Amino acid sequence: MAAPRKYSDELRERAVRLVLDAKKDPVTRPAACRRIGEQVGINPETLRRFFV
Repeated sequence: MAAPRKYSDELRERAVRLVLDAKKDPVTRPAACRRIGEQVGINPETLRRFFV
């Protein structure tokens, strides 16, 4: 049996949307996953793997 998900689908979708918006702007692109991960409470590496 798979482990329960730590983050809700809604939270993950919101965080990914925020990172995508941040990556559009060259000023906010660096460390976008880290910064947004800290803001919404998701491990930055969890976010980063969506964009690799």
